[in-house]
Amino acid sequence: MPFKHRVNEGLMDCSDCHNPHGTFAPSWKMGDRPRMVAQASVNEEACLGCHKDLRGPFVFEHTAVRVEGCETCHQPHGSANPRLLKRPVVFTLCLECHNGTGSGRSGAGVPLTPSFHNMADPQYQNCTVCHVRLHGSNSSALFLR
Repeated sequence: MPFKHRVNEGLMDCSDCHNPHGTFAPSWKMGDRPRMVAQASVNEEACLGCHKDLRGPFVFEHTAVRVEGCETCHQPHGSANPRLLKRPVVFTLCLECHNGTGSGRSGAGVPLTPSFHNMADPQYQNCTVCHVRLHGSNSSALFLR
């Protein structure tokens, strides 16, 4: 894959994320975790062993990161998209959850895309221009600058 962790180049090993001798019972991602994935620290994903800046705790947490884990948006073994994202366009990834298909003001507890965000307008098609702290923020509940 064009975007991947650099295992083949020798900058990291499989055992940086995986424990070949097994692991404790799943404690993150709602208890649904692939076998042999090591924990970085107490009850944390292996990703946070290297990506310490994304660890938190944050005053305002992105629920998808806290509950579902990194693999909600990223493919750890490689992707055709930058930053190991599952989708080539960021706003399509965001709209998988923030789409309004639930009931009430927020779909199944997920804040909806505001009505003034016209998704046909290119100005609103790159969510990360304004929402820069997607993994969590200590200053903005909307993950703004």
